[in-house]
Amino acid sequence: MATRTAQDERDRAGAARDMATLREEAARIEAAAIEHEDYARLSPRERNERRVARMLLEASGGEGVTLESVPLADIQEALGVGRTTASELRSAALTLLQNGYSPNS
Repeated sequence: MATRTAQDERDRAGAARDMATLREEAARIEAAAIEHEDYARLSPRERNERRVARMLLEASGGEGVTLESVPLADIQEALGVGRTTASELRSAALTLLQNGYSPNS
């Protein structure tokens, strides 16, 4: 029983480390993307489109990105925009991804 409890604790600690690593990598990607956007002097609208594109990629794991990958409510909350604007941004973000946008490049 003690062995099982110890193994469960190790498993939880490993999972926590993995999640921390993933959050750190996501933060690095986001920071690099923002730096590139600053350099390119993108408009606030273009920045939001790219931010939503990154949200779509994250939600889908990079595979099979669809409009439904991220609910409009999530976009509205993250960007502080209305439903119509969130829908427009999500559509534009999907188009960006289909045209080859990658936050890593």
